[in-house]
Amino acid sequence: MKKTIAAVLTAMAMVVALVLPMTAFAVDLDLPDGNYDIDYAISGDGTMKLVEPATLVVKDGKTFARLAWNDPEVDKLYLNGETILPVDFTKSHNIQGKLPVFLLPLSRFGKDIDFNVHSRGVNLDLDDYKLNMKKYDPNFDATTLQAKVREDISGAQPVKFYQWRTGMCSSIWGPFVFLAAVAAAIFGWTRTHKRDDE
Repeated sequence: MKKTIAAVLTAMAMVVALVLPMTAFAVDLDLPDGNYDIDYAISGDGTMKLVEPATLVVKDGKTFARLAWNDPEVDKLYLNGETILPVDFTKSHNIQGKLPVFLLPLSRFGKDIDFNVHSRGVNLDLDDYKLNMKKYDPNFDATTLQAKVREDISGAQPVKFYQWRTGMCSSIWGPFVFLAAVAAAIFGWTRTHKRDDE
């Protein structure tokens, strides 16, 4: 009898262990496949911004946050050790290059989801971001979010000369910094050789 009870308990534990991971991180949302406006908050220590408001995507019964970044150098997201690659690209009238679009799996509404943003360039460190997708409301008006996104990217230059990863946000200064560095190097080289000639 004891062996039978132990066997039943073991079987139940195995079922829970198999089913729990599949349900604990799923968002219970009864919506047809599609793209939906939703309220959200996003923050991070990187310079990248969203070029379009984040939206809720329902695909094959799974939920995602659609994130389109304003930097063509963004090439990967990391969430819980999983690498997420772009699923699409978009354009902006004032930013040069194809801008990457990602689908970030959603595990919950109303709480922060921590993820990392990776970009090609000089600085290969990961930038930490937090996304909080609020509970879906079919009556939500995204006008305010759209205005905020436009404001966030309004300072982007029409042409990107260089991609800097050292805190320099405006890429228009890239050529001037480069020329100043070259001039300083030539000046230093000239002074050194003058001393040698003397």
